[in-house]
Amino acid sequence: MASDDIATVQSQLASVRSAIALVESGAQSVAADQERVELPDLETLYRRETTLLNRLATLQGGAITVSYLRR
Repeated sequence: MASDDIATVQSQLASVRSAIALVESGAQSVAADQERVELPDLETLYRRETTLLNRLATLQGGAITVSYLRR
């Protein structure tokens, strides 16, 4: 089941990265089948990318735990 989740997150990440590339190249909207869709701003896309990267790391067992030792 985890592999399905990983595949889904990877697919979502690829979509977000494609949208980021479009916006970075100057696109503000895309058109398909005579419909125009506005793209989110870069800040929103970067936040979503970070969320998906964190989710992917967790699913792959790469979550980081930090502990502090005191004297």
